[in-house]
Amino acid sequence: MKKDKTHLSHISFEVNTACNLRCKYCYNIWKMPGANPPEQVTYKAARKAIKQIYKRASVDHFTFTGGEQMLFDRLAELVLMVRLKGSTVTLISNGNAGTEEDFKMMQKLGVGLYEFPFHSIVPEIHDYLAGVKGAHEKSKQTIEMVRDMGGRVVAVIVLGKQNIPTLQETLLRLKEMNVASIMLNRFNIGGAGIEYAKDLMPTLDELKGAFKIANDTIRDHKIKLTSNVCSPVCVLNPKEFPYIGFGHCGADPKTKPLTIDHKGNLRLCNHSPVDAGNIFKQSFEEIFESDYVKSWGDSTPEFCDGCEHYDLCFAGCRAAAEQMGMTIKGEDPVLKMLNIEKPF
Repeated sequence: MKKDKTHLSHISFEVNTACNLRCKYCYNIWKMPGANPPEQVTYKAARKAIKQIYKRASVDHFTFTGGEQMLFDRLAELVLMVRLKGSTVTLISNGNAGTEEDFKMMQKLGVGLYEFPFHSIVPEIHDYLAGVKGAHEKSKQTIEMVRDMGGRVVAVIVLGKQNIPTLQETLLRLKEMNVASIMLNRFNIGGAGIEYAKDLMPTLDELKGAFKIANDTIRDHKIKLTSNVCSPVCVLNPKEFPYIGFGHCGADPKTKPLTIDHKGNLRLCNHSPVDAGNIFKQSFEEIFESDYVKSWGDSTPEFCDGCEHYDLCFAGCRAAAEQMGMTIKGEDPVLKMLNIEKPF
């Protein structure tokens, strides 16, 4: 008897490892200090992996990520493949690749959402974070071009020390640019960001102050904004910023930002360097029942033991802990970086 497919609300697929920017905050696992250079993804391998995903699961929403997926020659064919399976599609891009014709094709294929960075109203600040001069202008042009095509654009701000002073002006400019919504993510250490952490990481007061500015600005100007990087409550308490929609990881692996590469390796998050399993060798359910996956919820990190807020944040980003040499049972390294003391 044929087993029922696993139902997944979402999956992310790393369609490319190449990129034309050098973002200081990039958390790609192959950007970690000492990591081996990633393999180039071929169309054949990507197609095979996507085919296997749908053999194992039904997927509501499919996200193409990278690297920079708009540099992938046959991306449109993969998007069509996914759309024919009935999944909605998001493209996460750095805004510095892809022609007008490329994005027109994405629109024809029914891509439902695009994520592009816009870190500051000041080009030099954005370019500094992106590592390439001119990145700001190109991303701005791409946002406006896709918006004018009728594309639904989410502007992404990665919040570091450098762009906090211009945050309010940046939010107001994005409102003028008529983006669908804004994603405000704190700098989350990992990948290339490990090397630049001291440069990028704000103080706790600076971080909270920035989120207070964001909360009040979106309240006063009716701007839709979310913060999707898991954060410990003792760093950012959602109750203090009621107009910001915060995301967090729960114990159910199906609710995590599951990520698959072209080899079929599945990770619980694109931030995690640990392969939980391989969909060419195991079903999703078999992977979810593994000791590694179960260990996420089996024990509370020592730092959080006894905390009344633990069930709200689950110690923040555990994948960042893995990148910093801890395990999936470890607490978010931002706690140590910001000198947070146990609040109980």
